[in-house]
Amino acid sequence: MLEPAELVRGSNATLQCEIAGTGPFEINWFKDKKQIRSSKKYRLTSPKGLACIEISSFNSADVGEYECVVANEVGKCGCSATYRLKEPPSFIKKIENVTAFLGNAVTFQAVVRGSEPISVTWMKGKEILKEMDKVKITFENSISSLTIADVQPSSAGKYTCLAENEAGSQTCFGELSVKEPARIVDKTELTQVTAGDPATLECTVAGTPELKTRWLRHGKELMSNKKYRISFKNNTACLKFYSSELQDSGEYTFEVSNDAGSMKCQITFTVLDRTIPPTFTKPLRSLDSIVSATCRLECKLSGSLPMSASWFKDGKEITGEKYRIAFGEGSASLDISRVDMSDAGIYTCRATNSAGSKESSGTLTVKEPPSFTSKPDPQEVLPGSTVRLKAAFQGTAPFSIQWFKGEEELTTGGTCYITKEALGTTLEIYAVKQSNSGSYACKVSNVAGAVACTANLFVKGLHSLFAFGLLHS
Repeated sequence: MLEPAELVRGSNATLQCEIAGTGPFEINWFKDKKQIRSSKKYRLTSPKGLACIEISSFNSADVGEYECVVANEVGKCGCSATYRLKEPPSFIKKIENVTAFLGNAVTFQAVVRGSEPISVTWMKGKEILKEMDKVKITFENSISSLTIADVQPSSAGKYTCLAENEAGSQTCFGELSVKEPARIVDKTELTQVTAGDPATLECTVAGTPELKTRWLRHGKELMSNKKYRISFKNNTACLKFYSSELQDSGEYTFEVSNDAGSMKCQITFTVLDRTIPPTFTKPLRSLDSIVSATCRLECKLSGSLPMSASWFKDGKEITGEKYRIAFGEGSASLDISRVDMSDAGIYTCRATNSAGSKESSGTLTVKEPPSFTSKPDPQEVLPGSTVRLKAAFQGTAPFSIQWFKGEEELTTGGTCYITKEALGTTLEIYAVKQSNSGSYACKVSNVAGAVACTANLFVKGLHSLFAFGLLHS
């Protein structure tokens, strides 16, 4: 019997029926009731017990009902079936761009049609997504969905839905934008100054632009004037008093907002008619830096002027061209150029005026990017051998270790086994074949950078083995 089927465009198709009865037989093939003759397109054969027709390069013109009629002296019979082209995937509904608020759930959805079976793959950028705690992927009744719970800023980006079957593939794209509510990440603490001194209240904010900021006192919004200047730059909002007065003392409110949310805080500002010792309104904080980078240690101060600031590392005062020290408008900073591992340590800022002194300390941790201490050697081996490619490295842990053959990332499985140690890694390939020949790369990365090295593997083929045998015979 002929069975209905869907065929891939351009493929060669063979239709066949089993024949039983007393020969000789007369066999005829028909397409849509029209008889088919042998030609370049159709090849009719009748091996023992079978009636066959081979159709070369099946295309849309070949779609239709095929019938095989067999006759002998006693009678005749026939069977028929319809053959269609496999339909490549297409999207009835494509995924759309989505904007989501931080922490919310978001769903991308596409409706796919085409000949079964269809497989669907979701990607973010070039990375294939897999189901995990916060990612759910479904494909039911032609509807493919990708749901991301608890959206984070890192979730933003381009998402791709790839649908595939034997007849072809189709993709569609959508962008996820994540709106982060406005929030205050840092602020000036209690600030005390002497009357007549300048002073600055400061808040650092974050969130999706456009961020709107304002300062208030007694419920009324403050505007820049001769008394103070209001600014907002690089996500830092400042209220600067040119010359503070006793009546400026009190609570000041700062607000930041965007279309995703808002946040506010209070800052206490005190103006006294006496000399005030230094205080740190933003203490020095511990910091991570990377070898060869430039880093800045910074703190905020209040107190009576004049005031000076000195810097120390592990108890010794800092001097030299490598460092740049600045102090002004209540801010003390230390810039370190061309950071190296010896710069790691405890840094202290000491502020001094006529009323006393105050210190604030923080630790600088220097991260070293990975570098190879040994690299894998190129190898030329016989089929069936076990190959070991080894690499050793140094730097600041933790490390991410990856092995590649060409552009394809390798994982443990089958004849491949990868070991990862604290400062080394090995790629083992068992029972190698000629197809294992190629360029292998080891990539090691950490927060400070990444490094890669390559080695070529050549697995000798039968030709080279035969030549080797002739040479030694």
